[in-house]
Amino acid sequence: MSKNWNVLAKSGGLEKLKVGELKGFLKENGLSQTGEKGTLMFRIKAFLDGEGMKVDGRNPATMKAGELKKECAKRGLSPMGYPDELLESLINYLKTHGGADKSTNAAPGVDPKSTDKALGKAEDNIGDDGDVASALVHRIMQLGEEEDWAAILNLGCTGLKVSRQSPTALLRKCYHRLSLNVHPDRLGGSVPEATKAFQAVVTAFERLSKPEREEEQGNKKGKAPTKTKTLARSNENCFRSRIYCPRCRTEWGQPIDGLPPYTYNYMMMGLKTFVCSTCLCDFGALTALHKCPHCRRSFEYDPHDYHRQVVCGNKGCTKPFGFFLFPVSDRVEKEMRGELRAEQERRLRARESKLARLARSKRKREGMEKGEGEQAADDRRLQLRLFVQGLLDACPRCGEEVACKPEDREAHKDHLRGCHDEDKIEAHREKARKAEAHQADKEAKRAQQEDLQSLRTWEFLGGKEGELWLLTDGQLAHLCKEKALLPKEEIDETGMGDKKGNGAKKTTAAALSKDEMIAKLVAHSKREGPVRLTDGTESGDVKRECGEPNTRFSRDSLPDNLHGMSLSQLRAVCAAHGYVPQATSQSALVRELERAAAKVEGHEETLLLED
Repeated sequence: MSKNWNVLAKSGGLEKLKVGELKGFLKENGLSQTGEKGTLMFRIKAFLDGEGMKVDGRNPATMKAGELKKECAKRGLSPMGYPDELLESLINYLKTHGGADKSTNAAPGVDPKSTDKALGKAEDNIGDDGDVASALVHRIMQLGEEEDWAAILNLGCTGLKVSRQSPTALLRKCYHRLSLNVHPDRLGGSVPEATKAFQAVVTAFERLSKPEREEEQGNKKGKAPTKTKTLARSNENCFRSRIYCPRCRTEWGQPIDGLPPYTYNYMMMGLKTFVCSTCLCDFGALTALHKCPHCRRSFEYDPHDYHRQVVCGNKGCTKPFGFFLFPVSDRVEKEMRGELRAEQERRLRARESKLARLARSKRKREGMEKGEGEQAADDRRLQLRLFVQGLLDACPRCGEEVACKPEDREAHKDHLRGCHDEDKIEAHREKARKAEAHQADKEAKRAQQEDLQSLRTWEFLGGKEGELWLLTDGQLAHLCKEKALLPKEEIDETGMGDKKGNGAKKTTAAALSKDEMIAKLVAHSKREGPVRLTDGTESGDVKRECGEPNTRFSRDSLPDNLHGMSLSQLRAVCAAHGYVPQATSQSALVRELERAAAKVEGHEETLLLED
């Protein structure tokens, strides 16, 4: 009996169908069959909707990415995004206009004037993807000359509009989409002004996400900035937003936690993580749940938003708000700096130890000449042996708990002899895969939190070149990319990457070591002149101009625990001071650093640095 797909789509019956049935329908109609079940269901619904609202006699769901971009641009919709997002935007437009093919109308809910301002006359030049990119670059250049930064980032949004009050996460999403489509490495020499357009996109993101930059630019164009530094900001329209544990949803910062009010500052700036008093989950600003003070719904928070007025982005909530800044005494500030520095050094040591263990494990596997498949098979055999010996209660095949006395191992053996239910075995494997994916996602979020914390700590401590060794490899690579100091990267042909805006770049050259990246950053700072760094005098929000890198050794500039640092960490410290060491061992390098610091400070004897 054939299925009525229209009825299934309207009644929610697609959810009950198996993935194979959904893929069969997509295959019959020549549609993509990749993705999860939800993605497959979306494509089927889009195809069924498109049958009644064809464009030039074609179902929009059957169009390729380039064709969807052209059709969206013709209708004043953003041509940026993934194929499924472009298709959804086009289908919604056609539904709003009664399925009519009116390519000259503006997008629903968007002012035609603002649409024309954002897209200009790009639709007149649509011919192929190269023409789309050329028209996009030309429009970005026009908006850059007008300094209309919001309109530039709006080109990278699909059905969204950004402003100065938009969350940093949304601004970054639009920035990634737009920059990947106008990146000079992707376009090659086909669009001469691609580099300038890309720089305009970067400037637009910086101006909207960091409004203080525009104020300083205005001071440079007009009168000189005042010498008086604002060490605090106003708390007008600011709230102490509610923060919740991501695991048990318990509100953080309650009286029972015993935390002073100013800890809210350090949490929101991404400087510290805290342990939930209920479930003992360790979380920070990036992994916690944040709720809007107006609509009480969750929103995506970025620590860069702490000193900004933002809008949560939830439907129906348009009220801007800021985040409260609690007063902090000089004594607490000084203690916090020492505590943050010690925590960062501890995290770096722990991370290096973990990477060293992984490297040893990899070398061991390579020495045994075993691939990942062979290693997985060995792990499964080990699990079976442990189960037979009574050391595991759950069957490694089906996951069923087998209850028996410790001395009775026959029950486990009997269970394995009859464990041939393929459905149950496959269900257990799927559950294990989901658990593994969930654990990998948690590890990725934890690594992202640590990277953010290391960067914010470095900025809070003064952002000096002499302390670049406090940053992780990921943060150093990010800084090198911003200053174009890494080897040239290749942009993939799609220019889309994954749904988070990542993965569109793939490095073709060998990765640089940590001390090499630090050396490049220090040399760049010395060569190019002023580098914008965070002063760290108060709450990390005051900027300063620093010309020469801090290459002078002193007791204060060197870490207190040189003897406890590894050889790679010591090399990173040398690179941060612009110093090229001669020693090749850990102990010899410590002595060399002590002698260099003693010489700079005018001492004849070696400085006795504390462990």
